[in-house]
Amino acid sequence: MQSIEPRLSGLSGARSSIGLGVMFGLNIPACAAPLPLILAVLFAPARQALDWLAGLSGRMPFWTGVVLMALGLWSIGFGLFTHLPAPA
Repeated sequence: MQSIEPRLSGLSGARSSIGLGVMFGLNIPACAAPLPLILAVLFAPARQALDWLAGLSGRMPFWTGVVLMALGLWSIGFGLFTHLPAPA
């Protein structure tokens, strides 16, 4: 077997651990970026809206699937049919 560089074993020590911690701590997935969780914690109207949305959870799986399929089809179409200008 042959290993492929770079290896995480080369990142040993306190400075590397801090660097990796900062890198992974500041990284958020794209799907989590728009979640207004801070608003839900700080403001009562946002908490009430979140509770209202949670109450709809019995009906939401179907419509959530429809929205996600529509977004997937849109992103595929956007990727296939969008022409970006060439850089000058």
